[in-house]
Amino acid sequence: MKSNGLEFDVFDLVDNKQLLPSHISSSLLIFGSIPRVYTLSELENERVYSAIMKDPITSLKPCQTFEGMGWRSDFITIEEILTKLELRFEDYGKDYER
Repeated sequence: MKSNGLEFDVFDLVDNKQLLPSHISSSLLIFGSIPRVYTLSELENERVYSAIMKDPITSLKPCQTFEGMGWRSDFITIEEILTKLELRFEDYGKDYER
């Protein structure tokens, strides 16, 4: 792999051949840095679609990796995370005082 800061190229190490077409290597860093959300198509179980996150500043990107295990896989806001942390710190403080 090689990058000049604007492009991201993948080369074959044996013959030093560029493996990515130039239109992909020139846009990979730009599109790779945009927060995207991936979902499986309801009609086609194997097809994955991506969409740009609507508000990546106020929430974390959901992770579908462990969705089948019953763990949370939807958006969670930064505010919700901070509220839960504050409650835990309060509980920790109560336990420490005892």
